[in-house]
Amino acid sequence: MRRSVRSVRHFVYDFQECSSSSARLVGGRRQRILIQANSASLHTSFTNTERDRFLLPHNKFANFRALSTDAVARVPDSVADAHKAGPLVEYERRIAAGELMDGDSCQVGTLRELQRLFDEIVESADACKLDRYSTSDKSGRSRWLWSRFIPQSTYSPVKGLYLYGGVGTGKTMLMDLFYDQLPCSWRKKRIHFHDFMLNVHSRLQRHKGVSDPLEVVAGEISDEAILLCLDEFMVTDVADALILNRLFGHLFSNGVILVATSNRNPDKLYEGGLQRDLFLPFIQTLKERCVAREIGSSVDYRKLGSAERGFYFVGKDISSLLKQKFQELVGEHKVGPEEVEVVMGRTLQVPLAADGCAYFQFEELCDRPLGAADYFGLFKNFHTLALEGIPILGLHNRTAAYRFVTLVDVMYENRARLLCTAEGTPLELFQKIVTISDAQQMAPRTSTRSRRSDEADLCVDNELGFAKDRTISRQVLLFLLHTNPTNLFYILEEKQQQHLSQEAASVQKRRLFESFNAKLRDDVRSHGRHSKARHFALLFTGFGGCTRRYGVFSASAEAETLDFDDEVSKIRNQFEAAKNNFLSVPESLAGMPKMNPKGIYVNKNLRLDNIQVYGFDYDYTLAHYTSNLQSLIYDLAKEHMVNEFRYPEVCMTFTYDPTFPIRGLYYDKKNGCLLKLDFFGSIEPDGCYFGRRKLSRKEIEEIYGTRHIGRDQARGLVGLMDFFCFSEACLIADIVQHFVDAKLEFDASYIYQDVNRAIQHVHRSGSAHRGILANPQKYLLKNHEVLRFLEMLKEKGKKLFLLTNSPYYFVDGGMRYMLQDSIGCRDCWRDLFDVVIAKANKPDFYTSEHPFRIYDTERDTLTFTKVESFVPDKIYYHGCLKSFLEITKWRGPEVIYFGDHLFSDLRGPSKAGWRTAAIIRELENEIRIQNGDRYRFEQAKFNIIQEMLGRLHAIIPNSNRSDAYRCLVEELNQKRQEARKTMRKMFNQSFGATFLTDTGQESAFAYHIHQYADVYTSKPENFLLYPPEAWLHVPFDVKIMPHHVKVPSSLCGT
Repeated sequence: MRRSVRSVRHFVYDFQECSSSSARLVGGRRQRILIQANSASLHTSFTNTERDRFLLPHNKFANFRALSTDAVARVPDSVADAHKAGPLVEYERRIAAGELMDGDSCQVGTLRELQRLFDEIVESADACKLDRYSTSDKSGRSRWLWSRFIPQSTYSPVKGLYLYGGVGTGKTMLMDLFYDQLPCSWRKKRIHFHDFMLNVHSRLQRHKGVSDPLEVVAGEISDEAILLCLDEFMVTDVADALILNRLFGHLFSNGVILVATSNRNPDKLYEGGLQRDLFLPFIQTLKERCVAREIGSSVDYRKLGSAERGFYFVGKDISSLLKQKFQELVGEHKVGPEEVEVVMGRTLQVPLAADGCAYFQFEELCDRPLGAADYFGLFKNFHTLALEGIPILGLHNRTAAYRFVTLVDVMYENRARLLCTAEGTPLELFQKIVTISDAQQMAPRTSTRSRRSDEADLCVDNELGFAKDRTISRQVLLFLLHTNPTNLFYILEEKQQQHLSQEAASVQKRRLFESFNAKLRDDVRSHGRHSKARHFALLFTGFGGCTRRYGVFSASAEAETLDFDDEVSKIRNQFEAAKNNFLSVPESLAGMPKMNPKGIYVNKNLRLDNIQVYGFDYDYTLAHYTSNLQSLIYDLAKEHMVNEFRYPEVCMTFTYDPTFPIRGLYYDKKNGCLLKLDFFGSIEPDGCYFGRRKLSRKEIEEIYGTRHIGRDQARGLVGLMDFFCFSEACLIADIVQHFVDAKLEFDASYIYQDVNRAIQHVHRSGSAHRGILANPQKYLLKNHEVLRFLEMLKEKGKKLFLLTNSPYYFVDGGMRYMLQDSIGCRDCWRDLFDVVIAKANKPDFYTSEHPFRIYDTERDTLTFTKVESFVPDKIYYHGCLKSFLEITKWRGPEVIYFGDHLFSDLRGPSKAGWRTAAIIRELENEIRIQNGDRYRFEQAKFNIIQEMLGRLHAIIPNSNRSDAYRCLVEELNQKRQEARKTMRKMFNQSFGATFLTDTGQESAFAYHIHQYADVYTSKPENFLLYPPEAWLHVPFDVKIMPHHVKVPSSLCGT
């Protein structure tokens, strides 16, 4: 943002001019006006660079906060000065000077609490390490690294303060007054909450390479400020809600003292947000580390000040005049389109711009996927906004209303000026947006069919309903300037001038009525069932004092029935609003954390510094294959079945379909069905196939009785868990489908046995191995990263072994091909391993007592020498785990084994005490899909509908389920099914995701990963991204698998 204040002298000159102008406005009435807006104070010391961004480009705007220039000189420079000052002393001085209105007991009570905090901080300044010149020189990252070895916990002896109350009660003014009385040399920061969280997310991006970037970010913030003052603490973004507890846990642990202002009681923060159970620990932490103090003043001082100065609104049908005033404002400067960078490389096209002024249509700023970060970026480049065509806000443009609220907040924080045309006054713009409690009071106790037509666009939304008061109050300041000949706003009709002067009174009146209504509701709850008087009248007064309605609380069954109709109607309204939001992907999705496709995900804590021995499987672990391999195995297996098992010749025409199977399916040998099961062993509704035909839910229930697979039924299931299972599952389904189409009788268990024997023959006979080695460029992927990983382990002194079921000649040929471009490694890959064991016959290797045999590579035979020790240049066959441990003397916990098959590779080592790492190649692709905005959008839609269905079923008893209820349930179920189908097809046309069911629950395959894999990743070489001594921790807040991000419905603004 451009600055016009270039020196203290210029600032004081402008400030004196503003103060004298303000004095002229109020001097005639001899009344002291408190302009106590929720804005950044303009009397901050100039050494505080964090606050410079809040200065206006034209300091005449400073009369929003009509303070004298003496305030600038009264900031303490040292602790000694601070002992003589304080917020209460400065408050009394300003009242005596006529700068503030006296007589507000609520503010005085809050000031005593601020004075207490001020005194405690001054007394504990050394213990809190507030002086920036005597602090530790450790950076946030080094602090994080040091905490890995020695836990760092230095909670401040001083409790912070959380100020909350209604709009315009002076919370920000009081916090700023407190902030400004502390010495300039102290580590303190004052910032808007939205701006603070944007900064946090930006830092997280910068440190995403470390295992816990949030702790590093908290360390950096703690280094910069021990006293953190946050204005407008309002949590609406789920990405913020999910990290606040951990973030502030680290900050408080680092000794940070928090002072915050908010419109919400701490217990009401993020109320109604999805996954709020993850946010509740933060509320508890906040209440433990801060004293909560309510400012209960019923006066909005911002509006009193505005009315006193005679501000006016811009009207509706004067867009041409708005353009004329915009042209007058920019003067001789050339007006034209301009592209500006807003955030993280994104740009925003400004239709008309010149001399720091921008011109937009309302739709161009509020009906597009823009967020707070974009608006902050916009007002770093422009100090004035001309906004044309602000409409009446309601259900039909609910998303735009959210963005408009955010826009006003950002403009207010940046002290930007606003020229506009609108369809009504700020009160009229928001008259159709109400909270749930307001809607309950407004709604007549009649059938929904008799509702008035003018309520069709009523938007019932708690977040918007609570935010509108703040927005209206700020609009009064942003829309208006002095009524002198050079003003930038058009003076309208006299009735609008009168309307402005009535606003403060109407807000105060509304609050009194709300308090009265709340008292009545409490009386009803306390006495309604036992009182002789069965009806209580509730009075409701509209925002502008123009509309009055009366509702009745009744204990009768009829009233309860009508209440059920109201609940259905409210959910219907929310559903209609949600459908409007479903038309486009919300911009808030872009701010959600993205998981690393090459990350290591932890089920059980793992300290790599304790691992001394690394073991590897070969196929799909060290060796990476192309998709052509599945077709090769499929073709060789079907040929064997036709030639050896005498299956019909038509089977030779079958081709492998890569879009059909996924890993982790189960085959029912009794019924012939391929099943995808969830974490608890229930059949996925759209994950049951008989041949290539998907079975309906009714057909599933006819076969299994219920979707849950019982213990007896589970005995007939076989899991298809490794990477070779794709061809096996596809061949089974194709043969079953052929027998069904040909109307041939068959036993499903025989088909599995034959297909499994054919697949095993392909491997054991060597036909697949020979096919791969004959054309390695078609089937094998060269991989230099795995060589780097193995060499790094050897350099660190680690022991390495290779344990595979494949024969040696196949492993040798594959390793030579994969490493042939690496100088000096083509013929010496064996030097990387201390032990090489082929044809190990896993999983029997882990339980049998077969002896090891030495393989003679020259004669292709096994020797008869007894194996009592392992020699690096020898190849070993067969063997068992018992002999392996006796020979090597390697203890279980110091060994980690990498493999792709959960049962054959990892179950045995896991039971033997080895640490295990599952290699799951499809993990990378699934994470990329889940990182995409489109998938997260569909998941948010599903969660929205799921919540609405849950509320419907919870509040509506069977006896009260009307036609409107049944119609709504049918529509919700249809939309939910559409979202499920869309998400499934993003992964796999038939079975969806490998790790998740369509409803976002874990699959049975994910369950087995939890059982047998301590960590899992897509490739072994991903460990190169982590230090070899890293401590891999389980995320403390994991609800499902660590690589998943739960997308809540609140991202869609519903």
